[in-house]
Amino acid sequence: MTIRQALPQDFDETMNLLIELDRPAPKDNQEYEAFRKRYLFQLDDPDSCLLVAEELSAEVVGFLSLYFRNRLNWLTPEAWIADLIVAPAFRGRGIGKALLRAAYAQAAQRRAHWVRLEAGSNRIRAHQLFISNGLPAIGRLYQSKVDAQSLLDTQFTRDQTG
Repeated sequence: MTIRQALPQDFDETMNLLIELDRPAPKDNQEYEAFRKRYLFQLDDPDSCLLVAEELSAEVVGFLSLYFRNRLNWLTPEAWIADLIVAPAFRGRGIGKALLRAAYAQAAQRRAHWVRLEAGSNRIRAHQLFISNGLPAIGRLYQSKVDAQSLLDTQFTRDQTG
């Protein structure tokens, strides 16, 4: 098994792994091409690092996306792992750990002040991997779909009630 930078030809296998992680699948060819363009852009983006785990058969069996974010009160970037997935048939073989180590190496190279990641609350086995590799749970993640009108209505209501 090899960990390497993702390549343009890895897109379909990477997309299948992301779908396994409950990320949205493209609805049609137009959306597929839009996702592909974003993937290709991120391959060249200096603030993105897309890594894959490749089996001897050249099959992509793991994926990690790492982004470097500049925070207002830090002089060094924060490394953020947005996605980490290993194909179900290949779990328990150290692939997730190898992807994390590669991400740490990239973060160290960029002099990041820390590595962060987020994981769904139902991914118990993944949580154990993260904790055993130096990523303790330190908080909670909150999110909401963006609906501009309802956000404006909420803001207006808050403004009116003081």
